[in-house]
Amino acid sequence: MNLYGWIVVAAVCLVLLAVVSVRAIRATRLGRRFVGLSVHQKLETGRTLAADPGLSGARRLSAILLLACVAIAFAPLPLPFRLLDRLAFAAVGVAALFLLGRTVPRLRLDAALSAAERQPGPG
Repeated sequence: MNLYGWIVVAAVCLVLLAVVSVRAIRATRLGRRFVGLSVHQKLETGRTLAADPGLSGARRLSAILLLACVAIAFAPLPLPFRLLDRLAFAAVGVAALFLLGRTVPRLRLDAALSAAERQPGPG
């Protein structure tokens, strides 16, 4: 197979991975809540988790990094971004959201999401 054939195979695999990942995220309650937040509210969730005294330092740091990654991945991108770039961002965001759900205790994450949902969006 030549180079273009491998590029097509890689692109198809990336599209399939992104579609399956986004469907899996939307199938969970946590995923639906988080994807429904604005970028500002996602970052507010990170601030709430960072200020939570019940989380250890390592969990706080991982929560901040993962939430920043997810906020960037699911933010609306300008038109010049190509489709494959967008799918790659979505795959990274899905992985980060999965790790966030495993790293931060469920009650703390629910409390941070609830606080962010009460915040008005910018503008």
